[in-house]
Amino acid sequence: MLAAPLSMTVELPDSTVEPTSNSELATSYRVGGGGGRYYHTLGLGDCGTSVPVKQDFVDVGGEIDRQFNGGKHLGVRAGYIHDTTDTLSDISAFETSIGSNVDRTRDVYYGSLYGAREWKHFGLGMGVLMTSKPLSIDNPQDPTDDDFHIYPTAHLRFGDLSRLYVSGHLFEGVPIYSGGGLFYAGLGVRPVRVLELYAGYCASGPYYDEGWLGRVNVDLNRRWTLGTAVRFPSDSQEYDVKEYGVSASLTYRAFRTGSE
Repeated sequence: MLAAPLSMTVELPDSTVEPTSNSELATSYRVGGGGGRYYHTLGLGDCGTSVPVKQDFVDVGGEIDRQFNGGKHLGVRAGYIHDTTDTLSDISAFETSIGSNVDRTRDVYYGSLYGAREWKHFGLGMGVLMTSKPLSIDNPQDPTDDDFHIYPTAHLRFGDLSRLYVSGHLFEGVPIYSGGGLFYAGLGVRPVRVLELYAGYCASGPYYDEGWLGRVNVDLNRRWTLGTAVRFPSDSQEYDVKEYGVSASLTYRAFRTGSE
């Protein structure tokens, strides 16, 4: 598992691959896909009925990030999540309480707009995430809630992306579930120019419990980066089963001359 994980770069393209001149700017295009498993509880607050479920998922996502002068970035992310539910206990009583069969599959589409400012030793970004249905970040989750939802996105970085840094990220994974979930934070290092290693803490959501995230990114050249990431398997504290997530991504950069 340590050798397999490589995905989800959250760092910005001019920081991982240096431009050929100070006035050169980059636009990056990234696509990724992955899958995994998490556990949560379906429940209705007004009747007190709940049931634990196992959720297998696959997700895909993409990102376009455009760099401007002064370390400014504007970008968009979008993706799709497909969940398949397998109950861990008898669900018939729960289905009776809501008056219908529980849907065993669930599709969520999402899009995100963000802006960021990146300096050599500090970076900050904020945005908004819009989803066709609520994400699995609450316990218990109401299976009858199919409304449009809005969430914040953000990141904060201290240190040099080309050497050593610490960072935290909220809803910035590409894809969003297998690329990190609700929140992750950790330490990144570049032991050599073409290789980035990242290890950190991964919060619950969609996963029932906290876990650990590992990532490796390899610059094939200054335009292409290949990566994978893994949310390492862990035993749920409430259920005797493992939660995990794995993803892979590919990034392409187009360079242009910036205005003085």
